[in-house]
Amino acid sequence: MTHPRQPLEGGAPLRRPALRDIPGIRSDLRDWCERRDGRSVGGTRSDQARRAGAAMRGSVVGTTVTLAAGALLTAAMTTASASPPDSAAPHRSRADRPVLVDCLWQRTVRPIDFILACGDGNSRLAGLRWSEWSPGEATAVGVNVVNDCEPYCAAGTFRTYPVTVRLDGAKPWKDHPGERRYTRISLTYPGDRPEGYRQVMTYPLWD
Repeated sequence: MTHPRQPLEGGAPLRRPALRDIPGIRSDLRDWCERRDGRSVGGTRSDQARRAGAAMRGSVVGTTVTLAAGALLTAAMTTASASPPDSAAPHRSRADRPVLVDCLWQRTVRPIDFILACGDGNSRLAGLRWSEWSPGEATAVGVNVVNDCEPYCAAGTFRTYPVTVRLDGAKPWKDHPGERRYTRISLTYPGDRPEGYRQVMTYPLWD
């Protein structure tokens, strides 16, 4: 018996005919075969669906980017129109805020430390906390660090005394036209004070 898959003697091997080769096959069935084999003009249905989905996503992304750019532009224009120009902000000139001139003739405002004895540094203010700094006066609390110079200044001990500091007498600074400086400093000792000091000590400030 000849096996169905073996060729007949003297003949070509048998092959199973494709549905599309059978005469009289329905055209819609042939079309289905073409689509199944991937030879339809537009590709398979899944390919068409993927391309349609990609086109739709591209359109959505483009629309989103356009809307976001428009929103940012609108926000920037709104902020710019709502913000007042810098010239409208209040401005204080230097003449409205006097300065304190230190030993090196440098201007300072609300310093934490300040040397009183410029020659030897045996008296200075430290830990100053300012509660006022106005055209009329400035006030602060801190400590006065003073060398007792016993037995002599090079071998002396620096001692601290709580003190209230007041600056006043603001006048134009001759070396800097248009600027004012405090000309007087007063130290008030609420408790202990250096030997030979009065409870309130007042000194002129250098120009």
